Amino acid sequence: MLAAAMVVVGVSAAVTGASRGSAPPGTDPLSFMAIPFFDMVVFSALVTAAFLKRRDRDWHKRLMLLAYISLITAAIARMPGVLGLGPPVFFGLSFLFVVAGIVYDLISRRRVHPAYLWRGAWILLSVPLRLVVSTTGVWTAFARWATS
Repeated sequence: MLAAAMVVVGVSAAVTGASRGSAPPGTDPLSFMAIPFFDMVVFSALVTAAFLKRRDRDWHKRLMLLAYISLITAAIARMPGVLGLGPPVFFGLSFLFVVAGIVYDLISRRRVHPAYLWRGAWILLSVPLRLVVSTTGVWTAFARWATS
């Protein structure tokens, strides 16, 4: 229930922010709206997968951790001096949490759980995808519609 509320509030905040012109300096608000919007898509997909795997503790706890890691980029970008370094830095710093989970698995289990490999890779690949999508005409049309 909390995760569903987070998605509703997250999408609402993204649309409201874009309609008010909120975005990092030098960034088009409608294009920037893709970042938090896709954060909610990735988060909700990971929480849904965790819910479906709730009887398998190893999968469930890793998927939930990855879901929350997928949201931490906004907090990292707001740290002093980080936003100006650009998306590769704040997304990269966020991904260090996935690396920490992988290292933990290697030390404690001597192998990496597939959740980190497949879903961690999915989080990583979603970053360039959302940056590319944010500049397309289709996204701009959707963002205009959503903010009107």
